[in-house]
Amino acid sequence: MKLKIFSLLIVAYLLSACGVQAALNTNPDDVAGVAAEIVDFTAPAGYSPEFLAEINGYTVISYRPSQGNGHLYLLQSRDAADASQMEEALNEMNPGEKDLKARLTVLETRVMTVREQEATLVISEGTNGNGESYRQAALAFEGKSGPAMLVFSESLAVWDIATVEASIASVH
Repeated sequence: MKLKIFSLLIVAYLLSACGVQAALNTNPDDVAGVAAEIVDFTAPAGYSPEFLAEINGYTVISYRPSQGNGHLYLLQSRDAADASQMEEALNEMNPGEKDLKARLTVLETRVMTVREQEATLVISEGTNGNGESYRQAALAFEGKSGPAMLVFSESLAVWDIATVEASIASVH
């Protein structure tokens, strides 16, 4: 599932560059508007809308910090069947497990309540393509119009779990 999400982002960029029907939009107002159709939430301080992509029944929203490296992705599927796949992918990640394709090691999992439903938060650590260490938090839940996932990643130098928790707590 993680590879699928990452692949969707790459494919959206490539397809739009090749003129294939993949909707990619970088207008901040449009990005924020579509994000609000998925879920009401508050992005972390310093994060602003980067792009939205619509491809293969998925909507991907990206927020980026004004300084440093990091991303907050908000994804939603139009297919209700993807809810169980998203949750299953996260539930299969256990502390200490490694995902060699994504270069991540799971540090912790915990159950949280999001939009009045239980959801599993998975916190992982890895190394990006530039050799920099980062942490990632991933959480699958039911959005306004279907299964959704929030993926938050930042370098270890600026990672703050309180920021992640505040962002998750703001999801309504």
